[in-house]
Amino acid sequence: MPSKTSHAFLAEKCESFVDFGLWPLVSEVDPHSWLSNFEPSELDHALALLDSFMFYPEHLTRQLFSAAFQKLSSGLHIPGESFTATKLKWNAFCQNLVVTYVTGEEPNPTDSGYKFARMTRQLLGIPEEEIFHPQDAIRELHSNPSKHLLFVDDFVGSGNQFIDTWRRRYNLNGNYVSFSSLIRTNSTTAYYTPAICTERGERTIYQYCGRSVMLSYGNLIPRRNSAVCIDSIVWPKSMITSGPKFIETVSRRAGIPDDRGAVDDWRGFHELGLTIAFAHSTPDATLPIFYWEKNGWRPLVRRS
Repeated sequence: MPSKTSHAFLAEKCESFVDFGLWPLVSEVDPHSWLSNFEPSELDHALALLDSFMFYPEHLTRQLFSAAFQKLSSGLHIPGESFTATKLKWNAFCQNLVVTYVTGEEPNPTDSGYKFARMTRQLLGIPEEEIFHPQDAIRELHSNPSKHLLFVDDFVGSGNQFIDTWRRRYNLNGNYVSFSSLIRTNSTTAYYTPAICTERGERTIYQYCGRSVMLSYGNLIPRRNSAVCIDSIVWPKSMITSGPKFIETVSRRAGIPDDRGAVDDWRGFHELGLTIAFAHSTPDATLPIFYWEKNGWRPLVRRS
């Protein structure tokens, strides 16, 4: 049976997150309803999983995204150079950008990239005329090869979506050109500034893109933050083996499939097993038991 003390402590912690503005009201994150999904014998594991859950409210996501972008300025600084000189180079960099976003195989207006393209203008002050749909960004870079390319995004999970965008070929005056081939021809560097990136995503991007892409993120999620990896830090030591089995068992009861890492697989997309959500969306890499709404399952958060 779960400890009443631990249950009460976690309930108080959740309420404090709401009070401090780290979590929204129950309409968006509902831990009490979510806990009602579980049998009494499962509550210890459910509470441990809930304790590991990270919700990123809008203001924190904006801060992480801004930090990811601002970190690029450190690459322009030369030791011994004055602050004024570095600032001038940074201003010149910002005024010479082609900003675009990462899209899925079939780009959709609801993709988070659109939101972060708008945020680039609103939060970072990048002029709207420097922000482009990917195909238009290809055209702009072809016409102005000295410009810097900047991809913006909220989250990198497996890194595959970026690689697909990087390699996707667009029609340019009858020729099919990708960002990869264009950057290689221009001999320039592309920049990618997601608010949050997984360790796996970082490794994948550098594996396929080399140093043609400079990745700068607001926060990095280590591999061991997966709830289903063998040495996960999500679980206390006493649950390191039983934790993943618990997720599988309750996921099966909720009707969540075992699809070998496909979308809605009980381990999350690409079996990343994450325990995170944003105010604007929940990544596919997050465990479905947090957002599932079928078969009477009560979600902790909703997808969007």
